[in-house]
Amino acid sequence: MGLWNRLAGRSAAPTTTRPDVQTERVTRDRGEAFERFSRVVDGPMMILALAMIPLIVVPVIVDLSPGLDRAFVAIDYLVWAVFAVEYVVKLCLAPDR
Repeated sequence: MGLWNRLAGRSAAPTTTRPDVQTERVTRDRGEAFERFSRVVDGPMMILALAMIPLIVVPVIVDLSPGLDRAFVAIDYLVWAVFAVEYVVKLCLAPDR
């Protein structure tokens, strides 16, 4: 029984049956995959998060040509799409949803 369950006052679970063992294995594997994915993408996602600052600020401060303004908007949408994909992948890999 886990520490959290003991702190919450929950009693020990009944003996595990075969499907419970398989569920635990899937949960553990998902957790490991989630951690691996997080380690790989956390650095690049931080760089993209920092890149958002000039993508938002520069068009407000500087008068850009229409072509350059469209490029900034396209890059902005691309970064948001990457954020969304990362969120969905982490949601799918999360052991406890």
